[in-house]
Amino acid sequence: MLLLRFKLRKLFIVLLGSLLAGCHDAPPASPMCRVLPDLLEPNSGPARCLIKVDQRLIAIGDPQLEQLYLPGGNNQGRETAQCAAHRHTWQQTGFNVAVGRSLGVNDDGEQVFECLLNDYLGEEFHQLPVPEWAKPEIDSMLLTDPFELQPHQWHNPDRLVQVRTWFNQARARLPNQHQNSR
Repeated sequence: MLLLRFKLRKLFIVLLGSLLAGCHDAPPASPMCRVLPDLLEPNSGPARCLIKVDQRLIAIGDPQLEQLYLPGGNNQGRETAQCAAHRHTWQQTGFNVAVGRSLGVNDDGEQVFECLLNDYLGEEFHQLPVPEWAKPEIDSMLLTDPFELQPHQWHNPDRLVQVRTWFNQARARLPNQHQNSR
């Protein structure tokens, strides 16, 4: 009887250890790259997403720099810039955006794309939850008016004027999408 208890206890500890070892904060697999029809570009390289929600911008915060920036990053292998923007936006925000037209290229050579959400987030949100897998690289995700931001709040203060220009050019919704009634 004592030997059976010992074996059961050992089995329980092994199973519990296996279960706990399987829990981690790695991001789920990225969804398939979504690019709006007729806007697929073959360019590769680093890219960012400018996501406009009504008259606000989704910006993510870097805990070390204590500044905001657009989601995005470097491409992998032969990945297009649009797919790099999509993948990084998913990994950093959890949003499966539709990548639209290019708004321009910033001083670091990163292409900035208009990225659109499927759903209306509502006007009451100003801070959005950061996915667990994105922490500690990202400590905040804000819906903010880019015209109310001060240059010292932006990762590259000189680029804030450029971001505001792109913001004015970007759409807030997918084509043929109507605002939800409130």
